[in-house]
Amino acid sequence: MIVNKFVGDNFLGGENVNDCLVEVFYKRNNIKKGEFTGSDELRLRLFLEKFKINLFSGEGLVNKTHTDSFLVGNKEYPFQMTHDEFDSSVDAKVYSRIRDLLEGKDNGLFREASSRDFADKPVDKDSISKVVLVGGSTRIPKIKDIIKKICPKAELHANIDADKAVALGAAIMACNSDPYNANSNVMIISTVPLPVGIQLSDGSFQIILEKDKSIPTEATMPFTTVVDNQTMISVNVACGVRPLFEHNEFIGTFNLQLKSMQPRGVPKIEVKVEYFSDYSFKVTAKDTASDVVESMVFKPNYGPSDSKRVQEILKTAEANAAKDAETRNKLEKLREFETLFSTYEMVLKEAKEKKNIEDDVLFVYQSFYDGLIDWKKNSSKDVSLESVDETIKNLNEKLTEFKDVVLKAADKVPGETKEPKKEDDRVL
Repeated sequence: MIVNKFVGDNFLGGENVNDCLVEVFYKRNNIKKGEFTGSDELRLRLFLEKFKINLFSGEGLVNKTHTDSFLVGNKEYPFQMTHDEFDSSVDAKVYSRIRDLLEGKDNGLFREASSRDFADKPVDKDSISKVVLVGGSTRIPKIKDIIKKICPKAELHANIDADKAVALGAAIMACNSDPYNANSNVMIISTVPLPVGIQLSDGSFQIILEKDKSIPTEATMPFTTVVDNQTMISVNVACGVRPLFEHNEFIGTFNLQLKSMQPRGVPKIEVKVEYFSDYSFKVTAKDTASDVVESMVFKPNYGPSDSKRVQEILKTAEANAAKDAETRNKLEKLREFETLFSTYEMVLKEAKEKKNIEDDVLFVYQSFYDGLIDWKKNSSKDVSLESVDETIKNLNEKLTEFKDVVLKAADKVPGETKEPKKEDDRVL
């Protein structure tokens, strides 16, 4: 399982635990904050670091008590703590933060999926088979218990030196940053920091390559046209997680020229995104009928040096999550309307061609169709969800009624009227 390196808290660790112990030490010895200064304050933190290690040293000890004293000048400050007292002192600032990072309802790695998880999807905890514990704080029993409870099917791998592993990993990454000194036996796996996608005809953002995929990687998605006899397609590329293209990071654009003019929905256009190890990526558009291909390579985007910008983009998306969820819902409803509209349009076309429906009856359904055309022209992405729902409801009722009229006029059994193809319904 590859996890995005931008997920988590790189600054949560042993020093946060020690901060809690300092507070307890001050409180128990009636010491005011700031009373210890300079070397004494540093010595206290080193004392508590050693105290913490000794408290959890040894095997098979349940709720062990450890006692020691801190000496400042001629004064001795005793300090005693049990496992339970330790857990209680760090629960609010450390354990709760770990639980939130793993299961928090908004951004937790293993949170329950919701409609807000459009691109940054949670990880299935049942898919985790092994957890490698790295860093000195993973020796704390309570932290292991938290992980076991959240991932009951996972094996906790703690057979390596938790401190040396961190130092070795940092050394390898530093080594690999120099192309002349890279360790060819070790590969640092990076992931796609932000989803890559293109603009659709309704102004929405269609993700093709999702974030958190290990790179190098690629993904392909089929599309079609929305206008009859369309001869050119503009491929607008962006990175981001929000539902509207204009709200994401615009990267670039290029055009694909179609050789033949065909009815809308007929051309098959494949768009592929290839992501490379240097964080550059290539977007390719191909007309499958003529094998005409156009592509463009975009410079490295949002690599390790741009992690701050990635976090800003994700925070902006989080701040607009409620609004985006409504927008996403409306876009889905508008696509549902377009599907029904295409069906109605096809039924109307067949009725006109067969000329087996009386003119005054056909006029009613033609007028309804003209009203739908006007509604489409006057509505935009700002149309209310209630208006879209009401229009879909009326269209559904009228379509059912119209199909019945057509079937009876042709003396057919229900079910023969053709439905439009639903494949490749994403339109450029």
